Amino acid sequence: MRRSWAQLIRGIYEVDLLVCREGGAEMKILAFILDPSVIRKILHHLDKKRSPPGRAPPNQSSTEVS
Repeated sequence: MRRSWAQLIRGIYEVDLLVCREGGAEMKILAFILDPSVIRKILHHLDKKRSPPGRAPPNQSSTEVS
């Protein structure tokens, strides 16, 4: 008996990819993107939108003047 890819991933990683992490609603696959150039463009676009990591505030003891 063949299992779907979603069932295999759920069994291995204990993650249900077809359930929304935020609301818990069932998600559906709308399309598969198979063209590597299109995938690269999407990933490049997503990387550009990612904000750089924030910097922690300065340590209070290092900013005090004696």
